[in-house]
Amino acid sequence: MDQQALMQQTEDRCDNYAMLSRLFRSELDRELIADLVESPAAEPTGNTLFDSGYARLRSYLDAVDDLDRAKSALAIDYCLAFLGYGVDPEKADEAGRNAAYPYESIYRTGAKSLGGDHCAEVSDVFRSCMFMPTRDRLIAEDHIACELEFMQFMANSELVALRDGELAAVRGTQKKELEFLEGHMLAWTESFRQAVEQFAETDFYIGLLEMTQGWLELDAEYLREACAGEGEDAS
Repeated sequence: MDQQALMQQTEDRCDNYAMLSRLFRSELDRELIADLVESPAAEPTGNTLFDSGYARLRSYLDAVDDLDRAKSALAIDYCLAFLGYGVDPEKADEAGRNAAYPYESIYRTGAKSLGGDHCAEVSDVFRSCMFMPTRDRLIAEDHIACELEFMQFMANSELVALRDGELAAVRGTQKKELEFLEGHMLAWTESFRQAVEQFAETDFYIGLLEMTQGWLELDAEYLREACAGEGEDAS
């Protein structure tokens, strides 16, 4: 892959992580829903989860005929799925949780409470990379929106290094990205996805979780190849 193509791919990765982070951070506003409805269809990736999740999400968006109604329906589902507002108590899972709370520590420990070693590890990684997550309305830094924002930050750092021709910095950043994906994000997103399937009522959020897990798998595969020495001719 030549340098221009590599830079474009890295920029696309930044954009993907930025969008996923936004979709998990808070309810969708009318403008964002309109942008999603009008967005071009994504090409198949070969990853089963990504492709099936995108098809589910795309089907939901294609059926939107009233932006205000869609905004209301998705806001309600966001609260049901991720915040537990209005959930039937009988839908609580085996641990007594009444929502798919989007924090790593919950799925890594199996407990109802936030924090602990996994959350501390995430915070340590953020600080070591000079990253400060956006914490508006979010209780802890191991929220999926913060972790996706971190991956966006790292991919952007990679892009800057590519533009400057600093291949050693590129490789070092890619290694840190892969370590975070394997050591954190991929260690809990499957359990999170399964929880969302229990609590969400729209294909939008169920599809979003499938697509997100698929994207993380795809990016980890890309980074493994890069860290093994692929693309060294980009210099």
